[in-house]
Amino acid sequence: MEKEKQIWKITPVLTGSFGMVRDDIKYRNGKPENQGFVPSVMFLLETCGHMVVVDTGFGEPPVCAEKLQLSVKRSQSLEDIFKEAYVKPKEVEAVIFTHLHWDHVGNAECFTNAQYYCHEKEWNRAENHPEEYPEEWFSWLRRNRDRVRLIRGESAQEIIPGIYIQYVGGHTYGSQMVIVNTEEGYGVITGDVVMTEKNLQEEIPVGLCINGKECETVFEKIRAWKPVMIYPSHDFKIFDRR
Repeated sequence: MEKEKQIWKITPVLTGSFGMVRDDIKYRNGKPENQGFVPSVMFLLETCGHMVVVDTGFGEPPVCAEKLQLSVKRSQSLEDIFKEAYVKPKEVEAVIFTHLHWDHVGNAECFTNAQYYCHEKEWNRAENHPEEYPEEWFSWLRRNRDRVRLIRGESAQEIIPGIYIQYVGGHTYGSQMVIVNTEEGYGVITGDVVMTEKNLQEEIPVGLCINGKECETVFEKIRAWKPVMIYPSHDFKIFDRR
C-alpha cells in the first residue's frame, strides 16, 4: 500500500457464536449464574481495493466444542460467510490479531497472501505456554512464523497507512487494540479487553484478565483517540450499526 493517509471502511463479520459464557468472564464481579451466547467476530477493513482483516474467528466448530466443552455454532459454511461479507481471502493483504485466543485465530490459514501481525508479548506467551494456547489453534501460525510480524513496545504504531496498533494488555499478556482511520473519524476495535457495550458504558473492566490494572486503564486509552465508533469483541449489538 502507498505511504499516504488512507480512509478505511470497517465491517464486522459474524463467523459464529459460542456459549455459555458467564458474566464473570465479561465483567469484573459479574454474576456467574448469568450466562449466554456471544458472537465470534472478524473485522473486514477496506480501502481503494485493499483488504485487511482483524481477528479471524474460531476454527472448525466440532473441534472447538470438543476441546473447550462449549456449544460452538456456525449457521453456514465459512466459505458462504466470506462470500456474503465480500471477504476475498486471497486478496487480504494483512491479518491483525488483537490476541491469540482460540476464537480470534481460527481460520488464519485461509489468507494465503497475507502478512500477519501480533504483539511480541502475546507471541512469546503462546510459544512458551502451550497449555494456554493449544496446538489446535496455534500450530499453523507457528509453522508459518516467517509470515508473522511481531509488534514491539507499548506505544501506538501505524503499521499500515491509516491503521494503528496500541498495546493494552490486561486480558492477555500481549493484547492490543486496533485503531482505524475512517471517513467519520477513528474507529477502535478493542479485542477482548472490552467485550461488550456495557463494559464501555459503565467502564467495567473485563472479568477474564491477567492484569486488572491494565484492564482499568484501557478506557482512558480508548478515549485518547476520540473515536467516533468503538467495536467491542463479543457483543451482538455491533451488527445493529449497519
